Amino acid sequence: MNSKIKVVKKAWRESATLLVLGRNSLRNSQSPECNYKVLVMKRSKETSFMPNGYVFPGGMLEKSDDSVNWMELYKSFGVSERIDEITSVKGQRPFIFQRKEEHAIPREVSLRICAIREAFEELGLLLVKNRDQLRSRKFFSNHCRDLDIEHWQNEVHNDSSKFYELCQELDVVPDISSCFEWSAWLTPSTVKARFETAFFLLALDDQPELFVEKNEVQEYLPINSELQWETPTNLLKMFADNKIWLPPPQCYELLRLCHINDIDRVVDFAKSRSNKGITLQFPIYYEAADGAIFAYPGDDLYPTDPCFTHAVHDPRIYKEKSCKEIRGMASKLHRYELRPSSGGFGYYMNIEPFNEHLSPIVPNLFEYVDL
Repeated sequence: MNSKIKVVKKAWRESATLLVLGRNSLRNSQSPECNYKVLVMKRSKETSFMPNGYVFPGGMLEKSDDSVNWMELYKSFGVSERIDEITSVKGQRPFIFQRKEEHAIPREVSLRICAIREAFEELGLLLVKNRDQLRSRKFFSNHCRDLDIEHWQNEVHNDSSKFYELCQELDVVPDISSCFEWSAWLTPSTVKARFETAFFLLALDDQPELFVEKNEVQEYLPINSELQWETPTNLLKMFADNKIWLPPPQCYELLRLCHINDIDRVVDFAKSRSNKGITLQFPIYYEAADGAIFAYPGDDLYPTDPCFTHAVHDPRIYKEKSCKEIRGMASKLHRYELRPSSGGFGYYMNIEPFNEHLSPIVPNLFEYVDL
């Protein structure tokens, strides 16, 4: 597989999101099988993209995230080696990481800054390190509370460039070296509002209190207002029980996390594959008699040369067949099936994951959902 996919004229916006993992406290560990929880929030019904969906914090890439001032700030902190580490990726690069402009800040830097800025703007979670903390090679992040959070949230919400001013004032930098490349997703071409989103993973030694920015976030989990964090397995079970809605990318990434129940091992894994690259997850839609199929790279239904700007295949070519019948026609599977009439959904994959990543297939996770 080529290390780069060919550049096309972009018909979508660019964004970044952050999978934030928080270690369970010893006295409050409700799940002995998993020693961490994931931060998930419910999008406001007023938002234009994924309204009412339970997502990870994140948002659109802004001009201020690309500012060369950030590189000067990192240089003043003496962390050029850390910048080299996160930009030395040998594997496949999705569109969002490709850049042609001369003298531009690397996308591996600006997208991480975007994800960290959005986590602060939406939830008051300031993921930064000062000069002393940067001397440590520990790959867990740090959250700062020594500021007027509500004031600065409002400032950054109204003007994203204020995030740089905040970091200058506190003499800190966004903790990009503890922020690991995880995946990249592009909205199907059949959807009007499209985004290519870079997913990063970051871990904390605790589960800090959050401060919701009301314009962006409706709530956390509807079952219990105190549930600001939850395990991957429990989130997926709530989704299967129709208590929350997880968009396919969030569901896929939570399934991956179910393979590793120890937060230290998650960080070790994320760091070990951080320079392996990312295969763009661009779902190809097909209609079935009992639902819909979204084919991912490597599936027999996935085109060898997909068109990223518009659909060129016939999505209704198999509309008379069921999802199960269509699945039976394939030898290589990497797909998501949605069957509204039966309330079922399923991920199917019998090929090796790309880029030495984790599979979304978790045997025996659900007894009543066809996975």
